[in-house]
Amino acid sequence: MKASPRPNVRRPNVTARPPVLATILFALLTGCDAVPWSGSDDSREKSGLEADQQFLFEVDYQNYAWGFMWRGFYVDADGGVWQYGDSVSTDRTAQKDAYTQEELVEKYSTQRERIGTVDEDELREMAGLIPTAAGGRLTEPVGRCADFGVITFHAFEYDADEGLYHPVLLYQVGDMARENTSESARRLTAFLIELGEYETSTCLP
Repeated sequence: MKASPRPNVRRPNVTARPPVLATILFALLTGCDAVPWSGSDDSREKSGLEADQQFLFEVDYQNYAWGFMWRGFYVDADGGVWQYGDSVSTDRTAQKDAYTQEELVEKYSTQRERIGTVDEDELREMAGLIPTAAGGRLTEPVGRCADFGVITFHAFEYDADEGLYHPVLLYQVGDMARENTSESARRLTAFLIELGEYETSTCLP
């Protein structure tokens, strides 16, 4: 196992088109407390999303080697891309098998900022890959680096009956690495890597 420098973790590379800028400014000025689905019901149905589904994807980075570092971004059902992070409290960093919507809202509440939007057609395509990714085979976790931390890529499979979001592991790099071997998971991982420009050239599964 080799020691590595800190990963290059930058804000998501999402270009906000002029109509999106007003949305971002409005969200920031109103406190970013909630971002309801703004598309039509037909658009949501075509995306395969439940009426109350809010969250689709998450990329989360944690490192305890040089003090506590936690940051990431998520994609919501409206295509909004939001960054979050904290360097003080570890209360919300533990991974769970299932989250309520309220738990995810709380998890992402610190330093939350909307930074862009995913195109609706692309979002629909990516959301449609989640069910098959959820059935993908996971490799065994392996130790790859030291003091790199861990970057984890998740999709969320939503159970409307229970109101729960189940994380679907797509890819993980860092001190412990593993991957979902399904083609859907690999496509989703590529989408999120491009979206976030996360360094994934070392400490691989």
